[in-house]
Amino acid sequence: VVLIKPEVIWKVICDNRRNESNRIKKSLVSNNSKCEVCGYEFAPVLQIHHIVPISQGGDNRSKNIVCLCPNCHKTLHYIYRLIRNGDEYANKKIMRYAEEHLTPSQHARLGNLVERYLIMSVRREPTEGELIDAIGYSEN
Repeated sequence: VVLIKPEVIWKVICDNRRNESNRIKKSLVSNNSKCEVCGYEFAPVLQIHHIVPISQGGDNRSKNIVCLCPNCHKTLHYIYRLIRNGDEYANKKIMRYAEEHLTPSQHARLGNLVERYLIMSVRREPTEGELIDAIGYSEN
């Protein structure tokens, strides 16, 4: 029996994840070299984002992955955290951010990603109220 140190196992796991992430990013960037929210076009800084995080049962299939710039990526994770934590002021915080930093079309694209997250993570269609509460945006 050969014993392998836990840190060696962890390094192999991390290296495999990094290699898979790099492969996915190359594929995505070659097909779409701009941020899905703001349209920023600079492939070296784009990041892959799992709509439903791996830790919440997401996977690496193309319908669960998008390219985002670092700013939009961080913003989306902030919104996810507000949703998961049930922050009662989430809608006001998101609306304030959107008004200060996003155009209406960027806000709508961000809203579409949040809607996909809600649908894919809870496996049901969100109600109109949930969407408005989560993203502060209504198509009406």
